[in-house]
Amino acid sequence: MAKQSPAVLDRFAYIDADETVGLRGLELKKAREACEIAEREARQALQKLPALFLATDHLQRQCWNFDGLADEADKTLESLTGEDSDCWFHNWNQAHHILEDLTFEQCCLAVELRQKAKDAGAKASAACDEWLHARQLAAKRFDEENPERAGT
Repeated sequence: MAKQSPAVLDRFAYIDADETVGLRGLELKKAREACEIAEREARQALQKLPALFLATDHLQRQCWNFDGLADEADKTLESLTGEDSDCWFHNWNQAHHILEDLTFEQCCLAVELRQKAKDAGAKASAACDEWLHARQLAAKRFDEENPERAGT
């Protein structure tokens, strides 16, 4: 790595030491962290959906296992469990609908969290723009205060 001249290092040090640059840098760091957290939460909400879809499909198939059982099988089922095939069909179908509702709620949550992540990304982008602007202003002040080293 090539060595930089002391004038360039002084300019960078001046910019880095600027109070506004430091504050904007902290704001940028917080905004980026918030964006990363929001994106992770959105991804996690989205990753739950395939399992919910599979479980919903399984419950739907399971309830149909009890549809149209032969009379003898239905009587055996009732003697073993106390409920006939219609009750079992209803129970599995009810579980299917409950899980289906939860799946829709999870979809809504994923969309909501994705929007939150987009908003956090926009805030991080704005914070980056403010930080860059603060650096530009600090560089301009350095150049005005040190005309002999302007632009170095």
